[in-house]
Amino acid sequence: KKVKKSVPKKKGGKGGKSSGKTAKAKKSTMKKVKSSSTKSQLSSQKKKVIQISNTTSLTDTLFQMLNDPDIQHITSWQRHGHAFDIHDKDAFVDKVLPLYFPYSRSKVANAKYTTFTRKLNRYGFKLMNRGKLAGGYHHPLFHRDRVELAKGIACESKPKTSREK
Repeated sequence: KKVKKSVPKKKGGKGGKSSGKTAKAKKSTMKKVKSSSTKSQLSSQKKKVIQISNTTSLTDTLFQMLNDPDIQHITSWQRHGHAFDIHDKDAFVDKVLPLYFPYSRSKVANAKYTTFTRKLNRYGFKLMNRGKLAGGYHHPLFHRDRVELAKGIACESKPKTSREK
């Protein structure tokens, strides 16, 4: 008795014939599939990007930033919640500003930080030098546990230049 060996048919071909693709083309297709799956894995692993529109108020952005547990070592509320500190200026400029304030386009780190602090000043935040708030940015209506008070914070008008006076 002869036993007939079964030979698996190649997919996509007729009667065992090759699909017409060369081995090189098949490898190229496999690379494309592999690279697209790698790209999707990379995109899912990317760090979160905070969606801040130009209409989002500074205080909303600050609350979101200060309540982010991933950056507490860079910037956080002071213990009592009346002010916030920036613990690591360089990391703040490199990691936090691009994430929460993407419109900071300057390539000079010091300019980005200066722009941020200038914006805080225009909204009435002050860098405290003495007392229990020393080293922190404070505004009387900005408190960790009283979000509703922050609605009263508004941007002050631009200071007049010497030509406009």
